[in-house]
Amino acid sequence: LLAVRCSAWLSACSPTLIDFFVRSESQQQDYLRSLVLSKFKDNAQVDQTNNGLANGDQSVYVNAANNANVLTFAGAIAGGVAAVSGGVDYGTNPQMTAEVVSAVRSACDLPIIAKLTPNVTSVVEIAQAASEAGADALSLINTFQGLAVNWRKRAPILGNGIGGLSGPAIKPLALRIVWQVAQAVKTPIIGVGGIQSIDDVMEFLVCGATAVQIGTANFYNPTLATNLVDELASILDQEGCESVSDIVGTIQPSTVAKLAAQTCQRREDPSP
Repeated sequence: LLAVRCSAWLSACSPTLIDFFVRSESQQQDYLRSLVLSKFKDNAQVDQTNNGLANGDQSVYVNAANNANVLTFAGAIAGGVAAVSGGVDYGTNPQMTAEVVSAVRSACDLPIIAKLTPNVTSVVEIAQAASEAGADALSLINTFQGLAVNWRKRAPILGNGIGGLSGPAIKPLALRIVWQVAQAVKTPIIGVGGIQSIDDVMEFLVCGATAVQIGTANFYNPTLATNLVDELASILDQEGCESVSDIVGTIQPSTVAKLAAQTCQRREDPSP
């Protein structure tokens, strides 16, 4: 793993893999400036009978968090609050989301990034729960559930049937969620979903994200992240911004939205 001008993300991080880094830290630290450990949910279980976390369910997260504490080059840990056995997604429940984040917060001194699923009625409620439980940042969003089908074989293309949809197709949905959550919480947001150009980055920033994450585009353009760092500095200069924070959350409501808000206000307050 090599971190070039940005943090490296170690995904699908099992306790065994973290133990390896603990044992070989002296060999690894020369190559890593900052490591974000991600996805400690391999063995997570949910007790569907009482709508709560099953006994020991949090141990996967907590054990990984405890081990991550001793990695001096670990910059943060990122937990995807989603996908468990039985097809149940406990990231759809504010209480269970808070329980997981709180357990990791108690076990770890590193910054915690909670990556939230969009497959809920209201991401805002889940985001508020994660934020209040101690998440230092929110990663928005994880993949949308989708289904790819081979109609000739009358069968799903993916072995599991339903899978996660990512890439450019989900960007408008991700932008909407980032915008909504940014208005409801003060926790920093990492915007994720379909980013493949500097314009995409800027769209997430003006909607309220304070940073962005690139996934799918790395597969066909491995140097995209480093290129965007250069382009970001240039475009901020063009906009007269001294830092990224100057442009975060600066989206303006459209004329139609303003008129709609004014109409609603007049209906609520009919006095002249």
